[in-house]
Amino acid sequence: MARDAGVPPGLYCPCRFVRKLIEFAQGTGDSPDLRSTARVNRVCGVCMKDDWKKLEGHILHDKFPLQKLLGSTSHSAVFLTQSPPPQPKTLAVKFITSRAKADFQASILHSASKLRHPSLLRLLPGGRCQLEGADLVFVLMEYAEEDLGQVLPHRPLSEKEAREILGLLLEALGHIHSKGFAHTHIKPSNIMAIDGQLKISSDTVLPLGESRPA
Repeated sequence: MARDAGVPPGLYCPCRFVRKLIEFAQGTGDSPDLRSTARVNRVCGVCMKDDWKKLEGHILHDKFPLQKLLGSTSHSAVFLTQSPPPQPKTLAVKFITSRAKADFQASILHSASKLRHPSLLRLLPGGRCQLEGADLVFVLMEYAEEDLGQVLPHRPLSEKEAREILGLLLEALGHIHSKGFAHTHIKPSNIMAIDGQLKISSDTVLPLGESRPA
């Protein structure tokens, strides 16, 4: 498929995503980004897919216990965790394998943690760490009970649901763009529900014009 006019390489056009999401919701297309993600995982030089589970039980920076592995790829993983007392709160923590641009990745996530919008998953400041001898970049975020990727395999969206989701999605993307960022990985599993409110993930934003890391 030809790239939409005016969209820099490596960035995802919301209009193209909307078409793909509607096709997937109606059962006529593939989930956006899933096939390209699989290709990236097959050629990724740093593979942790079989090792992430070993990190369960570790404590990040002596504060955040890695209670359960929620999901992983060859280069990233999300764990259930909890903030320290006196007011513990359920959170998620995402780890990314460090590469040549580890400091850049950490800096982008720190900037993303400053984004605020009702339909945007809130990030908390993270940084770099080492666990089981692996150099990692991490970020803490709100914990989502459910995502759209879990719903669509069981039923299609109604027209009303699709309009509501797409409206919230475009509002959040508009806010991200107004702050000089673009979302680089829009897909159903990155549209989440927290206490009944829909939010889009914010851990894969990049400054406008930057290509998404391979």
